[in-house]
Amino acid sequence: MRIVAKMHHLTELETFMEMNLDVFLLETPYAKAAKHPFSMDDIKGLTASVHRQGKQVYLLMDRMIHEGDLSGITGYLSEVSSFVDGIVLADITVAIILQKLGAPRVGIYQPGPLNTHHHIASFVQDLGMRGWVLAPELTLSEIESITSMDSGVEIGFQGFGHIEMFHTRRHLLTSFFTHEAQSIDPQATYFLKEASRQEYYPIIECEEGTTIYRPIMSSRAYLDRLRACIDDVYLMRLNIDDDAYFQQVKAYLTGDFSLIHEEGYSTGYLEKMIDMDPEVGS
Repeated sequence: MRIVAKMHHLTELETFMEMNLDVFLLETPYAKAAKHPFSMDDIKGLTASVHRQGKQVYLLMDRMIHEGDLSGITGYLSEVSSFVDGIVLADITVAIILQKLGAPRVGIYQPGPLNTHHHIASFVQDLGMRGWVLAPELTLSEIESITSMDSGVEIGFQGFGHIEMFHTRRHLLTSFFTHEAQSIDPQATYFLKEASRQEYYPIIECEEGTTIYRPIMSSRAYLDRLRACIDDVYLMRLNIDDDAYFQQVKAYLTGDFSLIHEEGYSTGYLEKMIDMDPEVGS
């Protein structure tokens, strides 16, 4: 099982190298709400350094692709697909372009909460992609059931971080602050607060719309079972302090969580299936 961690700056390379990180995840201009996109030159240099250590580089390209993006993204993919190890994508447009470029094998399909059934593996395999990432809303039993069916493609899972809950193309923060006759602070982090559960949900707005995330989840208690069925465990970084994130990455790599404090973290849906309204679909 490989640990996939998100890198924000060139200066973090040495830190992650010292941890013996398996896979370096880099933001691109085609990542959703990208705050730390790497330039092409930086990606090339980082990939060369990481490959010399026998490790891998994935690129994050998980935003929706529109017609106006096609020319630019095709040229971008034709270059990066020749040297990176994986491209994490949400829009099938990216997979189709990779297929036309003769490089589908770097594709990793990650459309948020949609990958909930083992038949997705056949779809991924038909497109020639490397693998897919399971929806974070699955229970551990569901994960084990899906992965028990050998598909010939790799399977990933988000094992740490905020879980994406909702996305819309509407700019909800802008609408709210316009209604309140206030301005959005671009440096601020905004949250929705649920009174009944006393939980805070990060809300992020970017050019592509608005995304709301659930509180931080951690799979640390289930790593042995995940190791038996998952190829890549993704440790996401949204709204997590750098030092705290580095500690988490190191703990997931070594299995030593003795210095990790996870007060307020949950196990996501690993223990409990999503509650369904019995009237829905009746």
